[in-house]
Amino acid sequence: SELGRVYHSLSGQVRTFGHNCTGICVCIRTQGGDLNVNPACPGGGHSDGVISVGFSSDGKRIVSGSRDSLVKIWDAATGAEIRTLRGHSGWVHSVAISSDGTRIVSGSDDGLVMIWNAETGAEVHTLTGHTGPVYSVAISRDGERVVSGSADELVKIWDVTTGAEILSLGGHTGEGLCLCTVDEDGDLEEDEDGKPIFHPECPAGHSRFVRQVAFSGDGAQVISAGDDQTVRFWEVATGRRGRQLEGSE
Repeated sequence: SELGRVYHSLSGQVRTFGHNCTGICVCIRTQGGDLNVNPACPGGGHSDGVISVGFSSDGKRIVSGSRDSLVKIWDAATGAEIRTLRGHSGWVHSVAISSDGTRIVSGSDDGLVMIWNAETGAEVHTLTGHTGPVYSVAISRDGERVVSGSADELVKIWDVTTGAEILSLGGHTGEGLCLCTVDEDGDLEEDEDGKPIFHPECPAGHSRFVRQVAFSGDGAQVISAGDDQTVRFWEVATGRRGRQLEGSE
C-alpha cells in the first residue's frame, strides 16, 4: 500500500519508517537510496488510520496514534509491535516520547492528554481541562513539562510528575480572565469593530483551533500554531505572550 510519510530517527540507527491508512511499518533504506519494506513488517497493528507517529531519541522505539483510539509502541529495528496503550475513546491525533524514553504523551479527540510509562505501558496521569479535541502534544527536553493544543483554542502547560495544570494560555473568546483597558470615565475602550481593547500584557490566545505546539530547545518558550493563521510565542515561566507571526489570507 502507499507509504504516507517517511521519518528519520535522530540517532540514525533506524533507516526510515512510514505509515499508511491501515498501519505502521519499518522500511530499510538501501545504499542506493531505495526503500524496501522490512520482511518482518507485521502488516499493520492498528485497525484504522494512523495519524501520528514519533521516534524515541535513541531511535529504538516508535510510538503511533490512530483513529482506532489506540497508542502503540513498536521496535524500530524489526517493526515488531511491543505494546498497546488503551485509555482514549477518540482519535489519537498526537503522540510524543520524552528524551529519556521513559514517558509517552498522547492527545485525543476525547479532550484528554494522557501520560504513559513507556516501559510498562501503565497510565501515569490523565490530564483533564481541555473542552475540545487535543490536536497536538509535546514534551520539554528535560521531561518536566508537557504542552497541549486543542480545538478549544487553548494552549495548556502541565507538570509531568504531578499531572497538574500549570498554565492555560489564551481564552479571550472562551474560558479565562484578562484585563481590559478603560477610558477616563471608567468605560471599556473599544476598537473600531466595537471589541474590547485588552491590556498589552494580556496573553491573547488563538481565536480558532490550535493545531500544533512545540517547546523551544531550552524549554523556556512554547510556540503554537492555529487555524487563525497565527504562530504565537509564550514564556513558559510566566505565560506571557511573546512574538506573533501572522499568515496571509
